[in-house]
Amino acid sequence: MKEFRTVVEELAEAKRLLTEANAKIAALENKRVKRVESMKRNRKINPEEKGFNAVLQASRKALESQQFKDPFTLNRIIKDKIVQRKYEKFTFFSIYNERIKRLKDISTFISDCDFHSLDADIVAQHIVSHGEKEMSSVFKFGLISAIGEDKLKLMKKPIFDKTELDLNTYELEPHPDSEQSIEVATQE
Repeated sequence: MKEFRTVVEELAEAKRLLTEANAKIAALENKRVKRVESMKRNRKINPEEKGFNAVLQASRKALESQQFKDPFTLNRIIKDKIVQRKYEKFTFFSIYNERIKRLKDISTFISDCDFHSLDADIVAQHIVSHGEKEMSSVFKFGLISAIGEDKLKLMKKPIFDKTELDLNTYELEPHPDSEQSIEVATQE
């Protein structure tokens, strides 16, 4: 009878420990959910970045339906999407250049490009055009792990030439009403 009683007591103790463990797991899960929610609330997206990402996403989607998926086609699609979404070219290429620079600041990125005899500027253009997730993967895991050697070999031709990436070739577009408001102000 004592054996049965000890088994029952051990079983009750195990049940109590399991209940405590489940409560701790639930509390940790609650903390994780709250942390994720607070991160979502605190992260504010820059409207310019949002527009930039929308142009690239629409471009990638449009490229999927194209017969030729080469850099020249992507160049034309991106330019079309900039116009369609009424996004300013200067702002687009400013962000584009900034992201290329961020990639080129990674020493392993440059060494991986050199190892595969690739131009770092051109590879960076392709990665930026692939989107934020691809870029984040390169930051986290490195170029070869994130992209793969096979895809890397396809990144030999530039999407944009140096004149297209030069911000001096673009002028900030004036607001359409700016001329009218100046005229109204001078008439009064």
